[in-house]
Amino acid sequence: MTNSFQEQLIRGLVHKLNNILSLLHGYGGMLMEDKHLDERTREIVGRMIEGADLGTALSERLTLLMQPSSLVWREVDLPEMVGRLHSSLAFFWERGVHMEVRLADALPQLWTDARLLQIVLEELVKNASQASEENGVVEIEASELSDKTQRHQRGTRAEQPTRFIEIRVIDHGEGIPAERADKVYAPFFSTRAHPDGMGLGLPIVLRLAESLGGRVYFTSQPGRTVFHLRLPVRPGTGG
Repeated sequence: MTNSFQEQLIRGLVHKLNNILSLLHGYGGMLMEDKHLDERTREIVGRMIEGADLGTALSERLTLLMQPSSLVWREVDLPEMVGRLHSSLAFFWERGVHMEVRLADALPQLWTDARLLQIVLEELVKNASQASEENGVVEIEASELSDKTQRHQRGTRAEQPTRFIEIRVIDHGEGIPAERADKVYAPFFSTRAHPDGMGLGLPIVLRLAESLGGRVYFTSQPGRTVFHLRLPVRPGTGG
């Protein structure tokens, strides 16, 4: 199956999915406006709308997997963005999994696309949450790194070392088996025996991290998996 055919197929599926989601959002919204709706039914409709919202997010991510949107660069405060993750991912904390955040002091602001970075962080944290045991912990760490390798441009002058922020998302689940490690970023693939996702999160993370001038890699052993997201503070200002 060629890449062009795959893209056509995905675009067609996204179009159909969006039509279904529009119906769910429309009728769900109408029901929620009914003042005579009993609380149990209101709760069920609310969950239906939450599911439709997740479907909309999936549709957007499928589109990004094919072709990331035009980047809008601006300064982003990482601690503020991480602070919003708990509420934006509320749907995923039902098994008692919770976040612990440890960010280094005085992190520089990132010059990046805020929307795409938010998606990358959400997908990494969702992946860690799904890999965690019930009542487990997802840890988020961040620190500044520096590439001290001095490189020369055209043999005339030394470039400034590149400054990076590395974000680490850690779970304490079963780990990624060595025989599956090379397939982690393949679309629709899951390392878990009973996946509760679509297998699109990590391919999107890889694609968007590269679009932002960064890289992502992981280390894993039973009981501890760490995804490292390394982003330049200012893309294109060093090696």
